[in-house]
Amino acid sequence: MKFRKRAVSAAIAAALALCAPLAAGAASPSAVIEVNGVKAETDAPPVIKNGVTYVPVRSLGEALGFAVSYDDASRMVTLKHSAGVSLGMKIDGSETTLNGKKMGGVAVLNINGRVMVPARFVSESLFSKVDWVPANGGCEPRDKFNHVEIYNQLFPVKTASGIGVSALLYNDAKTVDAGKDGTYTYSVSARLPQLSGLKDAKTQKALNDGFKALLKNAQANVAAAYKGDGSGVRWNAGEDLTFHVTENTAKTLSIVVEEYSDTFGGAHGTPYRTGYTIDAASGKLMKLTDVVKGADYKSVLLKKINDLRVKNPGGMYDGLFDPKSPITEAPPADSFYIEDGNLVVFYNPYDIGPYAMGFVTFSMPLAGF
Repeated sequence: MKFRKRAVSAAIAAALALCAPLAAGAASPSAVIEVNGVKAETDAPPVIKNGVTYVPVRSLGEALGFAVSYDDASRMVTLKHSAGVSLGMKIDGSETTLNGKKMGGVAVLNINGRVMVPARFVSESLFSKVDWVPANGGCEPRDKFNHVEIYNQLFPVKTASGIGVSALLYNDAKTVDAGKDGTYTYSVSARLPQLSGLKDAKTQKALNDGFKALLKNAQANVAAAYKGDGSGVRWNAGEDLTFHVTENTAKTLSIVVEEYSDTFGGAHGTPYRTGYTIDAASGKLMKLTDVVKGADYKSVLLKKINDLRVKNPGGMYDGLFDPKSPITEAPPADSFYIEDGNLVVFYNPYDIGPYAMGFVTFSMPLAGF
């Protein structure tokens, strides 16, 4: 199965060189299923067979709010949503129906009692977008796993906090034939969060409007590149935006949005990351000062950051900084997220060093604040 593979930006790739790579000959890392950025609960991992990636039908369907049932007499597994959408698939692969209309057959697997369905076919039948993001051996926890990322703008995923997460989807590309100079591509690809169910309606609207503004800005950047600079010189231009949920608990929802912008015709584009952490009880967007208490929070945070980089030689901090010259600039207010009970602060490229450093992240237990 051919998913669209999201490219790893040059800055990220450069930063990965500072971490331990995947060992040669090592077993392929397992795959994680994410639906609208949220890790899906599943008791069976995805399976790749004959180039097709299969996922547990119950995990995929229930993550999108579909009731999943199986009729033994017809040997039909059915996904049904309260919005009136129904997808049925016969176990023997002989028949598939969408809202009662026959669509032909599609292979369905039964592995150890788990019904596994083709991720792309089912996802796109339910109006979703699918990405395959391979493990890259990077420094951060999610870098260790392959990811099947499914995004849907019609059916929100309900998180542990009760907040719904759907996806704003956009994909457009134009190709210009420049004759002897070849062809040039101008593209915008976006998968951005849209939230529902926050207790603070103003915060919800501000966040959703902000995510939409990111898309409009990306479109404007690519449109400007398409128009050119008046010299007749052309270059490829593109914007790629995506997101994932890093903390999904009853108390906290933390989301990271990543943008890769390559619209100026330089040697490389620029990756940029922003964190959005929401307190479920209030529905408010949290700031670093809500996590690191005290009037002198910057000093407290900087001490922990500098302790981490000095006490962990050989990691992503090794060789980047002179221990005798500590970091003196605290991360911006939105340069953090929560993950697995840890506060993760980060610096975007150029924040504290050259482009080749990529994202520099520091993870520390929340209990320490």
